[in-house]
Amino acid sequence: MNARRVQLVLPLALVGLAASPYVPWEELTEADWVYSLATRQSPLDGRAVHYPTPTRELADALQARTETAALRHLADARLALGDRAGALQALQRWAAAEGASAWAEAARWCATNHEWPSAFQAAASALAGLPPAEARGLADEQVAWADAHPDAADPLLLRQKRAELFPAEEAVLEDWIRALEEAGRLADAEAALERAAALSEARRALVRSDLLADHGDRQRAVSVLEAVLDPAREEQKLDQDWLEAWAQRVASGQPAA
Repeated sequence: MNARRVQLVLPLALVGLAASPYVPWEELTEADWVYSLATRQSPLDGRAVHYPTPTRELADALQARTETAALRHLADARLALGDRAGALQALQRWAAAEGASAWAEAARWCATNHEWPSAFQAAASALAGLPPAEARGLADEQVAWADAHPDAADPLLLRQKRAELFPAEEAVLEDWIRALEEAGRLADAEAALERAAALSEARRALVRSDLLADHGDRQRAVSVLEAVLDPAREEQKLDQDWLEAWAQRVASGQPAA
């Protein structure tokens, strides 16, 4: 059923956003508290030349600071030194102190650096506390991560959790149901469809028709679509994929490709 899967587009404003006041070295100014730690200067031809503090020295300086934000910078410094465990520890301490937005950033940091179990753990810590739009963006991202790394997280389970977080969103519900069907869990897909109250009559009929067609019940696959068509409703609007599915099933009696 791959060709029928709902395409979910991540909000561009949410992809890869940094939630903290973390600023890369090359963007620091003297107004940033970490500037004096992260930069060094040497005289050259009568003027001061600024350069990054050596990483080991920077890590030691950051570790000695009491500001919570120092932990975020310390994570990058430790990663640059090859201390991935130390980097994760600093990042998680920072996120635990800062809250949901920091956990979201930590999840993306972990994903960028291929620390997949930690990425999913951080995302789980973030989701309940994020505003809805940000939570939706992160939920979509972690589903994509799980699709690419099913050894680290269950894509079906994360789709289910996303559907539970956003029960009023048709696309999320339909994506979960179709993923269940693709995985061969037809009974679970049918049960989820029964509970998916947010699906419109037309979308519910289309998904049910797909499930019936994949069960080999071609006659009922056509009939559930025909039941939605109402000649008396001149303003009735149906999606293009719905109309294509109906036309194909009427013409051939075969499941949609």
